[in-house]
Amino acid sequence: ALAAFFGVAAIALMTRRVIQPIEQLAASAEKVAAGDLTQRVHATRLDEIGDLGRAFDHMTAELKSTVDELEDRVAARTFELEAAAAGQASLIAQLEEQNEELASVRDRLEQLLRSKDEFLGSVSHELRTPLASVVGFASELRDNFDVFDPDERRHFVELIADQGEDMAHIIEDLLVAARADTDGLVVRSVPTDINHAVDSVLKQVAGVVSDLNVADGIEALADPGRLKQILRNLVVNAERYGGEEVAIDVTECAGQVAIRVCDNGTGLPRSEWDSIFEPYTRSHHREGQPSSVGLGLTVSRILARRMGGDLSYRHEGGLSVFELTLQSACVDLAPNHVSVGPMDHHDSY
Repeated sequence: ALAAFFGVAAIALMTRRVIQPIEQLAASAEKVAAGDLTQRVHATRLDEIGDLGRAFDHMTAELKSTVDELEDRVAARTFELEAAAAGQASLIAQLEEQNEELASVRDRLEQLLRSKDEFLGSVSHELRTPLASVVGFASELRDNFDVFDPDERRHFVELIADQGEDMAHIIEDLLVAARADTDGLVVRSVPTDINHAVDSVLKQVAGVVSDLNVADGIEALADPGRLKQILRNLVVNAERYGGEEVAIDVTECAGQVAIRVCDNGTGLPRSEWDSIFEPYTRSHHREGQPSSVGLGLTVSRILARRMGGDLSYRHEGGLSVFELTLQSACVDLAPNHVSVGPMDHHDSY
């Protein structure tokens, strides 16, 4: 019992080390969402949470610089046109046209700012939800350890681990998006067993997929860890926003491997088939379903293209179909390809 108590105490200490920087980041995100673009977290840690903090500071600094630059441009251009129009009546029309263009640019910037605000609010929400669970379960174990029997303690530890994994997946998507913007993303292309990758993901999201059609022996050129990240995002997306029946189908033809995640939910209009992969886009809405970070599909397409493939959406035959295409490993005789940026050292999770 003493060993178990110290084990729980160690878990509590490790949890606190993770919680504090994430709470600081969440608080800063809320202030930025409220309009304070001077917020910085000044991360000094050398792990992935530190990377996320630095990415947050970089994003906020760029956003403030863009706002300042646009306001300066609007003021300078308006001054120039007004001065010219004072002496030449013919420039009045040009001034009005320029003002319309600047208003359009400002509207686009305001839309971007709203999207950023929604994004930061979603990040705060999605990190705080599993974080609150981790803190609650760990505190319950710490304060009432002797009250629970071994099976109950094991259940609490499993819940803590599950919520920790949820936070890790959210952070991983954020890191991919940040590193892709700075060319710091490393993606390998090596022969990868598709059946093994699908099976690994289904163990994480048990009970979601009702129909599975994956033949043994199919290999594609992919980064094993990043492939699992894509598949998990697609399955979770189908679970949250799709129909009750979710299926995975894998085929190999003409040197291409196609992995399709399908569901029988309401499809999207054709005009949104491509835009759903843009950052911060939320085309799906389900009553009572909290907003997501809005990067899962964006990150998945980025990773697919870095691996020499692609990710697309279509609605056909009453099914929503996300199709991931990769090059078959059977037709590749070249050395393994690595897409490398200057900062990233992480190629799987």
